[in-house]
Amino acid sequence: MWRIWTVFAAIAISTGCGQHSEEQGHGADVPDSASYIIVELARVDTSIHSKTTFESRSQADSFLRRALSASIEFISAEEFERLSRIYYRHFKTEAEESGYWDLWEGELAVRAGAFEKAQKSFSSSVQKMLQNKDSASVGHTLNWLGATQIYLGDFVEANRTHVKALKLYESLKDSAGMFATLREIASVNYRQNNFEKAEKILLGCLDYYKKQPSKIALASTYLTFGEMYQIKGDISQFRYYNLLALKSFEDESYSEGIAQTYNNMAVSEMSTGNFQGAKSWLLKSKALTDSTGDSLQTPIQLYNIGVCEMETGNLNESEDLLLRSLAINEQRKMQGQITVRTFSRLAQIAERRNDFKLASAYLKKKQAVSDSIFNLENKKAIDEIQIQYETQKKENELQASKLAEKHKENWIWILTTIIISILSIILITGLLLITRNRRKEEKRKLEERLQKAEFEKVQHELDFHKQQLTDYVSTLKEKSQQIKTLEENLSQRQHNTVLVDETSTDQPQPENIESLFGFKILTEDDWMRFKKYFDNVYPGIIQKLRESYPDITAAEQRLFMLIRLNSDSREISQMLGISMDSVRKTKYRLKKKLELSEEASLDEFVKKF
Repeated sequence: MWRIWTVFAAIAISTGCGQHSEEQGHGADVPDSASYIIVELARVDTSIHSKTTFESRSQADSFLRRALSASIEFISAEEFERLSRIYYRHFKTEAEESGYWDLWEGELAVRAGAFEKAQKSFSSSVQKMLQNKDSASVGHTLNWLGATQIYLGDFVEANRTHVKALKLYESLKDSAGMFATLREIASVNYRQNNFEKAEKILLGCLDYYKKQPSKIALASTYLTFGEMYQIKGDISQFRYYNLLALKSFEDESYSEGIAQTYNNMAVSEMSTGNFQGAKSWLLKSKALTDSTGDSLQTPIQLYNIGVCEMETGNLNESEDLLLRSLAINEQRKMQGQITVRTFSRLAQIAERRNDFKLASAYLKKKQAVSDSIFNLENKKAIDEIQIQYETQKKENELQASKLAEKHKENWIWILTTIIISILSIILITGLLLITRNRRKEEKRKLEERLQKAEFEKVQHELDFHKQQLTDYVSTLKEKSQQIKTLEENLSQRQHNTVLVDETSTDQPQPENIESLFGFKILTEDDWMRFKKYFDNVYPGIIQKLRESYPDITAAEQRLFMLIRLNSDSREISQMLGISMDSVRKTKYRLKKKLELSEEASLDEFVKKF
């Protein structure tokens, strides 16, 4: 986890620092200690003006609070405590009411590994800062509180706390505070194996910090990126980002960042089996943290050195270092992955000593603090160690000759079992491959048969619908012919009637006239059936026509369908009961609505539509 104070410090200094001319009668109540503190802080931070004078007590208090907050990580814990106590003696009321004293106590507690104390201090600080409406400081303190909750393993609450800080910074439109908070949210996410979201956030942070003058925040982001890849198991990327972080930290001479990066470089060396090289990095890391008084990294340093000693055969030294690391974590009530890994290493040491009972005990403790994802694996390992321990205890009671014979028999049995197992595996694998290939072939053939059957079914249905449409069109044509015959009969009878005497009693046969008037040309029922058959053969074409040309009429739609069926103008005239001239006019209007040129063929357009 990397700290967010650096961004806040830059903001604080930029808003709180500056040369002030002392006006007569205003600086008398400002303690001389204020100037002394500034001079001392200016030795480690050149952005602080060592010759600053103050116009009033409140101005001095505000400046000193920001300057001390910006410098807490650049000086040793002892030096910061000395200067902050000088400030507290002269600005006690301001320090307590502003919440800054609680903030500093929390930060020092984190450096000392007292996380529960730090959590209480940060919570108290947030409440006081909220009362004072010091929003920027509230955001900074919330991020410290969230970081502490990560140390204590409460990732859900840590994420909730960081989101509160992010919303606050967004309301202030404070970009620096927002990106500092986003980096912490990314840290929570990759610890929960949500690597995709964490990487997206960190890439945004990198883009922002590359444009800023200070390299410390950029280096811290590189370090966070590296830690994410370490958890993912990508050691090459882990090493790459640590090298970038180391360069930036060294440019800024930031000891604690350099120490953390040295430790990470050691981890990358350990992953390649270079434990002597890793130990060299770790000793350099520990020397730096010891010089700054920052014991936060001590447990992981002790653990890593212990691993190096173990892998180089120094089991006693390794065990001592691992137990010291474990004791510190238990004192700090940290039950994270470092504790799990420590118990695992101690169990390995016990196994190498053939002390399976102790190894079993360590693995049981490991199980108690492991994440749920590892519980089944841990239980299996504990059971195996317990079986080994009980087997060894029984074998120690047997005579030496029986042990030797048993050992020989065991080897014969093991070799026989191995050979039989290998042959069985080869045989089973071959059978499985043959069976799988046979099933694949059967499945392929079945799918081909089904596809062929489905195709034939669809083709049959289409042929059936086409025949239906053809038959129905023929019926309509016959109906039109019948009408034409009736019309001709009626016309002839009317002509004969004119020729006979007006007094003649002969009259036209009423049944022929009634047949003519009762025989509608393509009734609505006819068209409904015709359209049904047409849609079966040409599904969706009428809907497409309506959507493409919304103003087309029902008569024009019928003409469209008859043209699509290759009906000529004479047949269309008969079926629609209109003259050839009306057919030409209807075709002309349809052609206009379809936006066709005069040269274009209406019939070709309809058949291709």
